[in-house]
Amino acid sequence: MRLTLLCASIAVTAEGCSTPPKPEGTAEQLCRSWREIGIRKADKITTDTAREIVANNEARPEWCGKVAEAKR
Repeated sequence: MRLTLLCASIAVTAEGCSTPPKPEGTAEQLCRSWREIGIRKADKITTDTAREIVANNEARPEWCGKVAEAKR
């Protein structure tokens, strides 16, 4: 009985996680709100976070067709 309940709860949990959320809005709306991410010297971030920031900033021109101007 416990094994059946465990399997059922795992199946329900896995099913809920397998469907990615559907994007809302248009590409134009996304591009209008997509801002370049900046960091400061005092920010403490991991190497993985730094990679994600760089990837985000490099992806915007690819997706939106214009280069984000960095606010300095």
